[in-house]
Amino acid sequence: MGYSSNVTVAGCRVDNASYQSEYCVWLWNSSGCCIDGKYLQGFICVQLNYSSNNVIHGNTLTGSGNQGSVGFTSSEGNLFYHNNFTGNYMGVLPDGVSSNFWDNGYPEGGNYWDGYVDRMGSMARDDYKGPDQDQPGADGIWDRAYPINDNNTDYYPMVPEYSTLIFLGALIFTTILVIVPIHRGRQNRPQKTRIESPPAIFIKQLFATRKNRATALFGCFGEFCKRTSVSVYLLNLLNFVSQRS
Repeated sequence: MGYSSNVTVAGCRVDNASYQSEYCVWLWNSSGCCIDGKYLQGFICVQLNYSSNNVIHGNTLTGSGNQGSVGFTSSEGNLFYHNNFTGNYMGVLPDGVSSNFWDNGYPEGGNYWDGYVDRMGSMARDDYKGPDQDQPGADGIWDRAYPINDNNTDYYPMVPEYSTLIFLGALIFTTILVIVPIHRGRQNRPQKTRIESPPAIFIKQLFATRKNRATALFGCFGEFCKRTSVSVYLLNLLNFVSQRS
């Protein structure tokens, strides 16, 4: 898009954009545009030239060959958040001058970078929460910022992919709605002698009292962020339900 303003491009899919076509989305001298909810796979997924104050949100940017999934030329003040950067040689190909925003503050967060753990090593932890990431408790945001270059930093990089985050929140909330009535209806029955697995004990303790149900929600969520495995938590939650039946 060239010389455009206040244009929204949403819900599209671009696969295997080649070296010849070069860019999946190209903004040239554009401002106030929004690229939202797209799947972009190509040589360079998003290229911004002389463009400012655009929003790139909720996209999957992948497969950029030996280039960056996002490229800049003299483009300032663009906002990138809740994007999934996966399978790229480089997440971003900056020009060394442009400065842009890579998160939407706390608690909304920034982007998912599949190379975060490899790059940060032992510093890749989610043990804290809060705007300064200094309060005990996981929140689905890495404790340390993700530096892109001297002018660009994602201060609240996401632990799991953003779409997975939404799915898990809905999953845990729905499971709690099912578990609470089951627990109330069966709490006066004689207890059966069972050998409980460690994951089942962990979930059982979190749900032990009415007071702890909120803690349970965020506890499960935080542990998921450390493991990023939906299947593990499905198994543990089902195990807990079976213990109450």
